[in-house]
Amino acid sequence: MNNSKKCITILLIFLTVVWPKLSFSIGNVETLCLEKKNFLLESKKKGIPIEKVITSVATPAIDVILIGVEHNNFEMELYPQIVNQIKFQSPDFNCFFIEESLGKEAKQIISNFNNRISGSDESLKLLFNSAYPFFQFLRNLGIKIHFIDYPQKDSLPLSTPEEINHWLNTRDQYMANHISYLKQSNQCKKALFPVGLSHVVKAKDRVDLKSHFLELGIKSSEILLLISGRNSSTSSPDYESSLINPSLIWLTSSTRSLTPSPSSLICKENPSVSIESYGFINNKDSKIPISYSADTKEFIGTFGEFQATILYSCQSEKCKHDNFTIESWFKNKNLPVY
Repeated sequence: MNNSKKCITILLIFLTVVWPKLSFSIGNVETLCLEKKNFLLESKKKGIPIEKVITSVATPAIDVILIGVEHNNFEMELYPQIVNQIKFQSPDFNCFFIEESLGKEAKQIISNFNNRISGSDESLKLLFNSAYPFFQFLRNLGIKIHFIDYPQKDSLPLSTPEEINHWLNTRDQYMANHISYLKQSNQCKKALFPVGLSHVVKAKDRVDLKSHFLELGIKSSEILLLISGRNSSTSSPDYESSLINPSLIWLTSSTRSLTPSPSSLICKENPSVSIESYGFINNKDSKIPISYSADTKEFIGTFGEFQATILYSCQSEKCKHDNFTIESWFKNKNLPVY
């Protein structure tokens, strides 16, 4: 992957994540699907504006606000709104963390940009052309950018489940220690960290970010960010992620098609594509799983592990067209939506 393509990819997805295996006693799948349906319907009825979700989690005592994301999504469209809201509520919010690592030269460019060193804007545009407007937006608000991931993460082996868990555990420990250093050195008073949700939820043989935070005295709050309808913001063959949101429409196998086979659906009924974006507060005792992994054939995480959820509907014309295709496909197949 060339540098230009890599830079665009970083800001679209922040990292490519491998899902950890999570054992989950699901009992009867139809019962679980019904529970999911009731949960999402009730949550929609209790839906609140995104601003109120941010207000509920961006309290003065919080050091880091974690946003659990599914990658290859349109989350970048929502970040400016979230950043503005947090900054309005907490003027001491001054850091934005990115789940990726950089080489020595790139680190210096980011540092120079953060500190408004002459010539740094031109260098940053060459390194992160598509991300430059967002980075400039952050700097204008007095928010510094920190790439905080484990430097050698791409060199670690990923052939077995044990190696994948080691890869995730190593990175989570490093990122937590890095964040602790930024906090203790007073470089970061309050931070926003969009991170793959598998780094936040509990899983077998894993020590997640929140567990490290507890040991280090870092106080965090968590938001789950889901995209309604079309899931992927890139058609790049480098990323074999599903085009239909894996947390709202559970699939038994990965698919790049907007119209998967009905037999690949875990639940007979599925959510309609939401047009309006909204949020809701999660019940901490909720055991409704977030996603189903076609690779490990296991459910991943629970809504109760996040204080709140934001359901975001992408707004581009291409995405709207794809969402219409998804909804029409359900109706043509006589599959009920709710």
